[in-house]
This record gives sequence, C-alpha cells and structure tokens, in this order.
Amino acid sequence: MAAATTDVPPGMENFVVGIIGMGDMGKMYARRLSDAGWSLCKDHMVPYPAIDDCFDYIIYSVEAAAIDRVVAEYGPSTKLNAIVGGQTSCKDPEIKAFEDYLPADIDIVSCHSLHGPGVDTKDQPLVIIKHRASEASFDKVETVLRCLRSKHVYLTAHEHDRITADTQAVTHAAFLSMGKAWHASEQFPWEGARYVGGIENVKINLTMRIYNQKWHVYAGLAILNPEARKQIAQYARSVTELYKLMLGDHEEELRARVLRAREKVFGAEDSPKWAATPLLDDRVLDQFSLAKAVQPTPMASPSEGGAPPAAAPLPNNHLSLLAMVDCWSALGIVPYDHMICSTPLFRLWLGVTEHLFRSRERLEAALRIAVRDHTFRSEDLEFTFAARGWAECVGLGHFDTWRERFVVTQRFFEPRFADAVKVGSAMVKAVLEKLLVSFKDYNAMMKDDHGSTPYETTRIEDHDDSSTEFDETIDLNDKDYMTTGSHPTKRPWLAALRDHGWLVNAVLLLVIIVQLIENGWHKHGKDHYFEGAGDLTGFAPEFPQQITKFTPDPGFVPENTSEFFTEETRRKWLGLVPRGLGYLEIPSPGAYDNLPTPLAEFPDQFVVTTSMTHQLHCLSIMCCGDVALEGEQTTFPDGFDGSDGWDAKHVCKDYNQVYDYLDKNRASDKAWI
Repeated sequence: MAAATTDVPPGMENFVVGIIGMGDMGKMYARRLSDAGWSLCKDHMVPYPAIDDCFDYIIYSVEAAAIDRVVAEYGPSTKLNAIVGGQTSCKDPEIKAFEDYLPADIDIVSCHSLHGPGVDTKDQPLVIIKHRASEASFDKVETVLRCLRSKHVYLTAHEHDRITADTQAVTHAAFLSMGKAWHASEQFPWEGARYVGGIENVKINLTMRIYNQKWHVYAGLAILNPEARKQIAQYARSVTELYKLMLGDHEEELRARVLRAREKVFGAEDSPKWAATPLLDDRVLDQFSLAKAVQPTPMASPSEGGAPPAAAPLPNNHLSLLAMVDCWSALGIVPYDHMICSTPLFRLWLGVTEHLFRSRERLEAALRIAVRDHTFRSEDLEFTFAARGWAECVGLGHFDTWRERFVVTQRFFEPRFADAVKVGSAMVKAVLEKLLVSFKDYNAMMKDDHGSTPYETTRIEDHDDSSTEFDETIDLNDKDYMTTGSHPTKRPWLAALRDHGWLVNAVLLLVIIVQLIENGWHKHGKDHYFEGAGDLTGFAPEFPQQITKFTPDPGFVPENTSEFFTEETRRKWLGLVPRGLGYLEIPSPGAYDNLPTPLAEFPDQFVVTTSMTHQLHCLSIMCCGDVALEGEQTTFPDGFDGSDGWDAKHVCKDYNQVYDYLDKNRASDKAWI
C-alpha cells in the first residue's frame, strides 16, 4: 500500500530497504521508513539468507554480541553492489564482521540513532559512518535516513566507539552501581528520606528505567567496545579513592581533589564552560518522585542536634556525582565539547551533575557531609563494591556474569517498574525540551572562528581525528512503546512476542499459507477441480479443511536475540517443514497438464518445488486472501489499538496432511530451511 505522503525522491522509487533484526530499534526504523514511502522488508530475521539479494540497502539492527554470527549468515548473499550498514551501539565488532563476510563490491555506510525507540527522532543526533562507500552510495543512505528528521553527525567507527565509551559506558556504570547498591541494602530509595529532591529523582528514575531494559543493551556496549573498559575502570577507581578519603576523614584532601576536577571539567570561576542558564531546574524535577507519601522519622541533625522538619531530606554526599566528575577529569573528558552527539540519558545525567557543581554552597555541603556524617557510610560502601564489581565484570569480558548481576537486581525492583516508568516518562517529557533548548546555547558557545561547530554537516573526509563524545540507545520515553525492553511483570512468552512481532507475523504467513479462497469448486477438464491455493496440474490431492487457531511459541523467537542462531531454535524451524523442503519428484510427468519447467539441478529426475515452502509472503497474502475476522488485541503494549490476530479462527487446509504429502513425494532427504 502506498504511503499517503512520501519522502522518496524521483529515481529511487524502486530502491528497497531491508532490516535484519526486529528489536525495538528495528521496529522503529521499519515504521518510520515505511511511513515515509520507502519500499521495505519489515522483518528479515528468518534463517533463509538467500532473500538478501533483493535489497539495495540493508540495515543490521541486532545487538553487538550477535553481529558477527548474523553477518556471517546473511552477508555472503548480499545483492551485487548493494549498501550495508548497522545500528549497533559498538562499531568495532560490526565493522570487523562487515569486512570479514561481505563481498568486496558492497559499500558500507553504518549509522547509530543516539536515543531509544520511544524518543521522537526529530532533532536527535544520528551518527552516520562512511566506512567504505562511494559518494553516491553515501548520498542514498542519507536520503533514506532523512525521513527521521534527525541531526546528522559524521564520524569514523573509531571515533564513534571512543565517544560512546567516554560518555555512555561511564554513565551506565553510575546508574548500574546505584541500583546494585540499593538492592544490596534491600531498599527502595524513594521510600526513605535521604533520596528526596530533584537530583535524587533523576538518579532514581533513570536507574529504574535502565534496570527495566534488557541486560544485553549495556553488556555489549561495555564489554565489546575496546575503549570502554578503561573508562569504567576509572569510574570504579574514582569511587574507591574518594570513598577512602571519606573513611580517613581527609576532608581537605577530598575538597582539593574535587575542586581540581571541577575546574578541569567545568572551567574556572571566571571562565566557566557551562552556559548562563542551568541545564536543569531543580524545582521542576522536584515534582517527579516515586514516593507516594514519605514521612521521615524524626532524627537528630548532624550539625544542630535537633529534629529536622518532616519534609526535609536527609543529607547526601552525592558520591556518585563527585566520582563522575573525578572520572571525567582523569580521562580528560569535557562533556560540553560535543553536545550535538549527546542523548537524553546523558543530558539528564550531565544536568544533575552540573546542578551540584554550579553551586559552591551545594558542593561544599556535599563535601562536609562526605567526611563528617557517617549515617549512610554502609550504603556508600555498597555503592563502592557495586562500581568495582561492574568494572571487574567488564574487564574480564564475562557476559554471563554481567547478565546474572543485572537480572538479579532487575528482579528486586520488578514490582515497582510500572510506577517508575510512568513517573520517569513524565519527568523526561517535562525536561527534555528545555534541555534541547539549553544545548542550543552551548552549541552557540562552541562555535569556532569559521562559524561552525565540530559536527555541523561535516563530511567524513574532512573530519579530523579528535576525541569526541556521545551517548546511547536508551529508551527515555514510555517503555510501553511498541515492544519494550524487558518487562519482568509480563510472562516471558509475551515479552518475546512483543519483541519480535514482525517475525511472528512472518511465521504466521509461513504456517498458514494456503487458506481457502472460496467454498465452491469449479470444474477443470475431466479429472480435477480448481482448489483455493491448490495445484492446477492435478498432481497434488485435494486437502480437507479445518478450523485452526494459532498460538505464539517463543521457541521460534528467543527473547535474547543472540540465542536465535542456536541448534535448538534451528530444530524448531526445521520442524515446520518436511524433508526436501517442498522439492517434489513427479514420476510420470506426461500424466499431468500445465507442469512447470523442471529444475535443472536434478538432471535425472523431473523435480519441481512447491509454492508453500518458497513463495514470497506478499504472494501468499494476495493469493490466499484470508478473510478471517480478528478481534481485540491481546499482546500489544498498553496504549496501542488494533488486533494482533492471535484470537482469529482460520479456515485452513489440514497442515498435517499437506506435510505428509510433501514428505511422501520429496525429491531428496535433505533437511534445511
């Protein structure tokens, strides 16, 4: 169906885009490109790579941990002179896989949308990497991606990974460590009086949103990015060394170290690097607390010995923020240098960090509390342990350990995710627009003598080798968008279904295949009749009809897409089709009319194949014309209307009899799909 409006320019009407991988970002890209009028294969995560040869531009939208295996499977069958790119958050393994498995004639133009699937793509940064491509191919990719209305940023793959490590990896480490520390202390932080106020609301809400995601989003970015390990290790080192200064009551040494870091990262008092207007307004953030009605227990004030007012928050040394600035200082990172490459998560994190360090009074209070107030030393110890644990896990490259650490804490917070997502989404909505406006001020501050910023419409050939930063594919809108990360409150098979809805639709098309078009039969010649989706030649028998209702089976589409190409999943797919995959031997071809030309690969047999196991999905839809009625959706996320089709009753051929017929007349015993 043609789109009502189209962004497809003249001359590219027949340009076909394929997307391999239907996770959250793959679905978002499919929807946006389809709405813009591009010819698109919306789901290509099926184990049949030969179909690659019909796409002019292929986007691999799979996790970094699986990119090597997936490109090895699909890459060799890529169409001659096509363009290939990837959407992974770590480009080093992606580019290596492309170079290893793609034919030499294939151009490589990768990309990375620096936001989650629930964020409006308009004006968000979109990194485009011209790794191995002609100018014409590069222009075609830009033309396709222009429908996202994003801000294009041109980098090399190495720059991309260095920037990602400098910002995303360290930012994730902070939130992951906070969550792990709260879990170890067996507390929901919003239920106490220490975590009250705008800064704390950002910490809590974003930590909950990260733990409501899939574990591998962060594991791949941290473990597979060759630049990330030292950044995460440095954050753990900063946390540990600052905590030791706190334990030893070395207040002056702590103050001197933090103030040095402040000047290096944020600039001197007379020449600050921040803009006149703060990134965040603490009064706005105060509204977005997960606490329903916190009434702190009266206790003595550390400085005055009296009971604070009921609504007053307890003091906080903000170790996570002090360590972040210390880490940036040690790594030589100035977060304002490349605002055009930042994403919502990093903007919020930078905003609360700036909020603390802009005010000398707030900063001094945090430093005094860090040394003089021992009330929450045990929680700070847990935070230190957590930061060191994540760093060790990344340093060893242990995906399994990472997953176990992540999932056990995810389960602890699971009962509170629904409220956290709702409040966090409202918070992001309230501040994100202001952040975008504020960043325009920073962009203006960064103008060079030629009147341009480092990333304004600069082609990659002219881009220098500078060290730069940007952020992650973290979903900062409702996690109910299309398919969410991982919703532990849902049953696992529902999560798998949501994550791979396009693939499930494709499976339905493969399994249903031969629905009845009409109930009547029309005489053809003397011996046989027309049968809806039947065999014109008369070789195939007539099959009885039956009412069939299909149910989802997550065994075909594992929730963790890296497990898709396992032997267990392969056996599930092979179970759909008989041996020989529908290749049939016709022993007496003279007895049948209208037979097609036999396949040349079987010189000693008259062999043809069967439409059911090989036809294009669109032909199956148009030929079979299934008019089964579908009711209310049953698996879509909240807020999305329509029907997923799982409650429909279809008039189908008896698939078991079709299967037996194909198996009985098979041309060979080969089993594949």
